[in-house]
Amino acid sequence: MKTWKSIFAVALSVSTMGMTILSSGCDMNALIGGLTGNASTSQDGSSEGHIHKWQEVILEEATCTTDGKTLMMCVCGEVKGEVIPAGHDLIREVVSEATCTQAGLVELYCKNCEYRGTEIQEPRAHSYLEGEKCFWCGKSKSEIESGQMGEAVAYDGCEVTITFYHTMGKVLRDELDIWIAEFNKLYPNITIEHKSQGDYVGLRDSVLSGIASNTLPNLAYCYADHVALYNDYDVVMTLDDYIANVGIVERGDGTFELMGLTQEQSDSFVSVYYEEGRMCDDGKMYMLPLLKSTEVLYYNKTFFEENNLTVPKTWDEMETVMEQIKAIDPYSVPLGYDTESNWFITMCAQSGTPYTSTVEGEKFLFDVEENHSFVQRFRNWYQNGWVTTEGLEGRYTSDLFVRTNPSSRKAYMTIASSAGAYYNCPEPYTNAYGRVEYPFEVGVAQIPQINVDNPKVTFQGPSLCMFKNADSQEMAATWLFMEFLTTTIELQAQFSLFGGYASVIKDLDEKCEQYASMLDVTDGNQNLQMTALKQCIAQENAMFYSPAFIGSAGAREAVGVLMQNCLRNTPKNGQSVADFIKNEFKENIAKLRKFYGE
Repeated sequence: MKTWKSIFAVALSVSTMGMTILSSGCDMNALIGGLTGNASTSQDGSSEGHIHKWQEVILEEATCTTDGKTLMMCVCGEVKGEVIPAGHDLIREVVSEATCTQAGLVELYCKNCEYRGTEIQEPRAHSYLEGEKCFWCGKSKSEIESGQMGEAVAYDGCEVTITFYHTMGKVLRDELDIWIAEFNKLYPNITIEHKSQGDYVGLRDSVLSGIASNTLPNLAYCYADHVALYNDYDVVMTLDDYIANVGIVERGDGTFELMGLTQEQSDSFVSVYYEEGRMCDDGKMYMLPLLKSTEVLYYNKTFFEENNLTVPKTWDEMETVMEQIKAIDPYSVPLGYDTESNWFITMCAQSGTPYTSTVEGEKFLFDVEENHSFVQRFRNWYQNGWVTTEGLEGRYTSDLFVRTNPSSRKAYMTIASSAGAYYNCPEPYTNAYGRVEYPFEVGVAQIPQINVDNPKVTFQGPSLCMFKNADSQEMAATWLFMEFLTTTIELQAQFSLFGGYASVIKDLDEKCEQYASMLDVTDGNQNLQMTALKQCIAQENAMFYSPAFIGSAGAREAVGVLMQNCLRNTPKNGQSVADFIKNEFKENIAKLRKFYGE
């Protein structure tokens, strides 16, 4: 018969167990005595008919990350060591319940350590009630089996290829490729094929051709006017179900994310950019903002300082400054305004006068006396040689602004896009000492207002829309890429840097150190782009957008032509200027209503 002490001696000699069974200071007698106390007993049979009565001694408790150790002994002399597996003591908290179309998400918390994790609940089977409606999704059996186009489901990790149309130049395309590689680290089975369509007109026409030939891309750059046009063919997918989608997606790195936008992500958008996506009367979201620009006033800061001129904040002050500049340089045209359409629409917003609406039969509302009045005022400016526009010049007014030849007709101010700062910076030269200098410094300010306490400025720049597709996984993948482009902080910073547009994420300088450092490097020449960008960000609260509908793009084009005609043309048959302008408005409205069937 083996004694307990001999049993422990055997146990201590077992090296294959790879563990320290007893510490050097262990009291053997206390441990043996403990076998009748802090030990558990179990029974099992043996090949010799002997029934083992195991007594277990816990030598080392298991923790969350480290295995524990036990010693199992029988009075017959058999000894064995066992490992207590490490493991967390988990609390499970359901974030979203699984349904028939979405997996569920459970967050895991350990009671004993800081471990946090997630667990996926498999989607449930459809459960049909009376009338063959599914309890979970509310759809009939026939709807489910037919696979309705436009169903917003979560991405399941399958192999998908999506096509993206945009207007990016080479610099941004190269940057996009870098970020697609980052996207593919998260979603390795989603292939992105992107194609530049030149300018926005070319892109719009490519999409319209795709509608006719049933070869639409999955995702495209867009303006609200474009979406209104596409929507007439019922091809644009509304985004509300994706934004609110609580499905769970597993990433390539083993982490999980919510399919839709979190509340934090929704709240992080600049409000006016985000809400432009609801430009239709139905209140649904048709697009997400990607990058934006606004109009700013570029002025020759050197000239203004040399001649003690004040940068105008109102249109009344602008009139005074233009007259002063004309007196200093009679051959100049003091102000250039690149876009007549933007000028007209902005003046309606600043004046609080009607422009357009989405109400049937009342879409074109801009033929009112107050609008006649500001157009007549601008006509007087043009006739005095104080102002010109892109349409009247046949070129962007930045061409006049950056001129340095003293004998050339030039402008000392121009109103243009904040994203076009590069074109409003004069060419540098090398002086006699080998230093690079600029002919003059450029200043950037908000465009003049009617009421500086209630400023209004328009904004532009690409948003993103996705198109309906019979393959719900293609649409799910398209949404994930759209979400990635619009909510990834570092991507937004890089695109802003390379494209000159403002990020659509508010307070990005507080969230991204690189973006903050970009905005710190501002001046009127080499870093003019950052100066214009900073001005764009500063006037976010003044921005507005016009309603989008079939005909809104036509209205924009029409008021641009109206401005050109009213500024340049001569009244006929003894007409007064007021009557001439009034008639131009009436003819303009009549053409729009006839063309769009109002």
